[in-house]
Amino acid sequence: MLSRWTKAATSLVDSQLRTAGWQIPLDEKGNYVINLNGLRGSLPSLPENSLQRVAEHCDELFTPVCKTLAEDINTITHLLLELETSCDLEERKSTRESELDTASPSLDQDNDLVQANMVRGPQDLVHRERLFSKGRRLSYPPPTPIIIPSTHPRAPSIMISPCGSQNQEKTCRVPYQDSAFGKMLTVPSHPSYNDYPPSNADPAFFKLASFA
Repeated sequence: MLSRWTKAATSLVDSQLRTAGWQIPLDEKGNYVINLNGLRGSLPSLPENSLQRVAEHCDELFTPVCKTLAEDINTITHLLLELETSCDLEERKSTRESELDTASPSLDQDNDLVQANMVRGPQDLVHRERLFSKGRRLSYPPPTPIIIPSTHPRAPSIMISPCGSQNQEKTCRVPYQDSAFGKMLTVPSHPSYNDYPPSNADPAFFKLASFA
């Protein structure tokens, strides 16, 4: 197959050379004989800086390709790093949630134990007797305290005892100040200092005070 291709190419070159006034000699078997030295001598000589030109062209072609490849590699590494960190954070969150879920039943058990101890203790029995003796004033028992056990032996446990709602004090209330007067506050029972809304003093009050 290759010999056929070489013969066809040689015949094509021979026909072109014959048109130019050249001829390729034949050997005894009818094969073309090409003198490589003569062919090299007939070729034009290469300039001295031909390799430099080829290198410059290759540099112009391959430099942007290398830059784009380097940028793509950097972006891929950054994306992989972000994915790894996000996966680590999600794993930490899931472990924390699982730890909290496992710790919540123990908290409930501790609260139940504390509630049972408070009911069965001698001090609480006295306290319950007092509550029943004062049933007219208190119609419900005090709320159960919430206990948060410590996770470290040196840290104390936290005990939260909720209390009932108290009545709000109304004697110290001050009327809302007009926004036009900024941070100026009203002074109760001192009308001389409240000469701006909403506690603007009545001028008739000052007349009565002067006559008195």
